[in-house]
Amino acid sequence: MEGAATAPEIIEGEELAPTEKPLTRVPLILNRRSYGWLTERIAGAVENRAPRWWWVAFAVTSAIAGFGLFCLGIKFPPGSARGD
Repeated sequence: MEGAATAPEIIEGEELAPTEKPLTRVPLILNRRSYGWLTERIAGAVENRAPRWWWVAFAVTSAIAGFGLFCLGIKFPPGSARGD
């Protein structure tokens, strides 16, 4: 688009406006820790063994889910949708 009008770099009347100080960045990792420490913390959740409480919680929720499927199986037994 040759000859197209473009926006001016400075708007009239704003040439004398004071420049603002750039914002200071908040550190992403506190207490002067390294990126390696952060990587170990994040990867440790996946790579380490699950704690005992996790397995207990998993067993309890699996039992509840199994009981729910059992109840659905009794409420809607196989072959009951034939309409006999």
